[in-house]
Amino acid sequence: AILPFVTDDRELVAGEEITVPIKTTTASDLLAIQFTLEFETDDLELRGYEKGVLPYLSDEAFGKSLLGQGILTAAWFQPAPANIGKDDALFSLRFTVKQPGRLSEMLSMTARYTEALAYAPDGVPMQPVLEFSNPTNTQTSAGFQLYQNQPNPFAERTTIGFTLPERGEATLTIFDTDGRVMKSIRSSYDKGYNQVSIERSELPTSGMLYYKLETATGTAVRKMIVM
Repeated sequence: AILPFVTDDRELVAGEEITVPIKTTTASDLLAIQFTLEFETDDLELRGYEKGVLPYLSDEAFGKSLLGQGILTAAWFQPAPANIGKDDALFSLRFTVKQPGRLSEMLSMTARYTEALAYAPDGVPMQPVLEFSNPTNTQTSAGFQLYQNQPNPFAERTTIGFTLPERGEATLTIFDTDGRVMKSIRSSYDKGYNQVSIERSELPTSGMLYYKLETATGTAVRKMIVM
């Protein structure tokens, strides 16, 4: 199951100080959350965090040893479930903007160092995914969403998830930093959540790649790392 986290997408101006609240889109009872947040160090400098509705969230919940590489890990748990309301901020991150650009292109939730997992009181695992909400952004228009591939980076297999507002045709294209197409998949997908599995053997190269989802209702691009 998917556990959507959301924050507002926006255009950023160099030199400004921003606060990025990480919210939920559905009410949930949570026992534990863990994930990796990655940001572009040329674009953003992390200044700190602010506590939200997660009880007992402390500085020790965040792993900061790799901040120089733009990597912040997090692991939170508690003995009794926390009742998280819809649109509650779990926590907020404070950044200084170093380069202008769009937040959704600078910040992502991955499983690179800490697997993205959350647990409800019944023990069923969920996959946290970070979404960016903005009516002017095609990434989120009319319920369209492209999620970060899991795991990322990957050495054998990865899964790319996406949500469609209605059943229809979609094209998933994987390409390198020079724009060369590595793989393209076109198919018909159902309304709601869908996913596509990609084998490492299907890709002729490694390193940083991009994947783009194109539909009649939206287009979105994300990065992936192939080992």
